[in-house]
Order: sequence, then C-alpha cells, then structure tokens
Amino acid sequence: YDSVLAFDGLEALELFRKNKADLIIADVMMPKIDGFELVTRIRKFDPFVPIIFLTAKDDRVDRDLGMSVGADAYITKPFSLRELFQEVGALLNKTPIERENDRLKFSNSWLSRETTRLETKIKELKATKQTDTADVNVEKDHAVYATMAHDMTNELGLIGGALQAIRHLAAGSDEIQEECDLMERSLHYSGQLLRRFKNYAQIIKPHLEPLDIPELIKRAESLLRPRIPSNIVFELDTDLIKLEGKVLVDADQVIGVLIEITNNAVHALRNTEGIIKLNASVQDGVLGIAISNNGPRILEDIRKQLFKERVRSSKEKGTGMGLFLAKQVLSTFGGTISSTEPIRNWVTFEIHLPLYKH
Repeated sequence: YDSVLAFDGLEALELFRKNKADLIIADVMMPKIDGFELVTRIRKFDPFVPIIFLTAKDDRVDRDLGMSVGADAYITKPFSLRELFQEVGALLNKTPIERENDRLKFSNSWLSRETTRLETKIKELKATKQTDTADVNVEKDHAVYATMAHDMTNELGLIGGALQAIRHLAAGSDEIQEECDLMERSLHYSGQLLRRFKNYAQIIKPHLEPLDIPELIKRAESLLRPRIPSNIVFELDTDLIKLEGKVLVDADQVIGVLIEITNNAVHALRNTEGIIKLNASVQDGVLGIAISNNGPRILEDIRKQLFKERVRSSKEKGTGMGLFLAKQVLSTFGGTISSTEPIRNWVTFEIHLPLYKH
C-alpha cells in the first residue's frame, strides 16, 4: 500500500481533504485534535472511508467511544503486524453497505448497554430518594441522566445518517429498502422511548398543544399501520373522525405510548393470523382510546402489575420498562393507562385523557 503520514490530528484532516484515502489508521492521543475528534469531523463529509483506531487506550469506554464516532475497527497496543494487515485487508474487501451494517450492529448493541445502564440508574435514584442525602444525589443523577440521554441522542442521529447512506447506496434493491423501512420505524420508536425517558427524568418538559381528537387519531394511524405485518389485520373504527373535542398533550409522546402497546400486540400475534383493533370514545369529559388484540391472555397476577418497573407481560425478552415509562408520561397530561380484564379472549389496553377546556 502507498501511505501518507500526518503528525497531528489537524494535519491528518487537511491531508484527507486534499487527497481522499482508501483507508485511515489513526491514533487516539495526538496533538491539536485527538483521534475521536478527527474521526467525528471526517465522518461529516465522508461516511464510507474505512477507519481503524490503533491506540494504547484499551478501556471499554474508550473502545465504545471510538466505535460510536464512526470507526470500523479498534486495535490496541501492543499489536501484531499480522493482526493489523488482516484488519486492513478485511475492511478494503468489504462493500460500503457491509461496513455500514457492521456500524449499525455496534450502535444497536451500544444502545442496548446504555439502556441497561439507564435502568440501573433509575433504580438507584429511587433508592437514594429514601435517604437523607436524596436532594444531593438527585442533582448528581440528573446530570448523569442528561449526559447519557445526550449521548444516546447523538448515537441515534449517527444511525439515522448511516441508514440514509445505505438507502442511497442500495437504491436499486427492493429487499434492502424494505429492511431500511423496518430499521427506520425502529429508529423512530427508539427516539420516542428516549423522549419518554427524558420526560421521566425531567431532562425535558413535554411540548403541550391542544389537539383535535381526529387529528391525534390520524397521526397515530399513520405511524401504527406500517408497523403491523401482513399476518395481522389492523381495524380502525371509521367513526373516530367524527369525535369532537381536543386534548392538551404532547402528541409524539402519546403516540409513543400507543406504539408501545401495538408493538407488544404484534409480538404476541407474531405466529398467528391475528387482529389488532383501535377504538376511541368520549364520555364525561374524557377521551378513551382502546387497543385490543386477540392474542394470548396475560396472566391475572402479571396484568395487575404491568405498569410497575421491570414487569414483563410474558417470559419473552424485554426490559419491562416500556409500560412503566408510558404510565409516567401519561400522568404528566393528567392521563391514565390500564389493562382491562379479557373479554371473549380479547386483550385490551385503555388510555384515558381529559378533554381540553378552552
């Protein structure tokens, strides 16, 4: 290989701008700007060039940061030339789409670990509130939450950018475009979950707006329907557009709760030809929205605890935090969420929101 050498981060950036490289090997500790900053800047105008970190910084945090800013590989010193050459050869032989997929897999894994850390912090916060030093600990934990939420927001942005790049590169592949559609819906849902967490941790305040009920239902339908696979029928009562009244809510967060319920229903019906229904009604100054499915019944003792922290509706994988956060979010609008007793094998979740009084 022909190589060009730079003695600091800024010089490397200038060299790359003038002479596009096929691959970059970067240290982390460098004068002027470090390797993390260098890669961050390079990724802004070239999302595809392969980048390898070669560094003595071998902490897990440093490795995660290096990969999250856009590196394709992270090699720590001492290293063998064989190891380096194998990584170089492997990256140069991969297509841009394959490298972007690798980065997306890492990002999803990193987000999963960060979510677990956030859940642990929430439990710690609950415990510290019961001590005499609760106020100090809450302030400290709030800063931790804000930092992690900021980092996760950036990570979702990186995933979104990579996803668009894959769409562009694979414009002629219907199969890859369909996969991108699925990933984009998951990305949107992850953003809603993060927003709900920020609201719960009081990092942001909900954006309240008076919204006509038909408009809320219409927005919800546009995001719910694409999430439902072909083996499941989605039934929406057409009379819902006739409902009168407004609710004062953060529409994105309310719809995020509906997505949470729908995702659970889709998972329960994944092996059957099932039905998901969405109905709504107005009674005594309250909007009620019900999502029902004809999937497996939820055990009674679990149903009564569904909205507590880390309670799952089945033995399937999951954090048990989705419905817990949903309840916290709805309470900020004066709303409630409940799971009703099954009627003729229908599992139903109901949301109630007070009507907006002008």
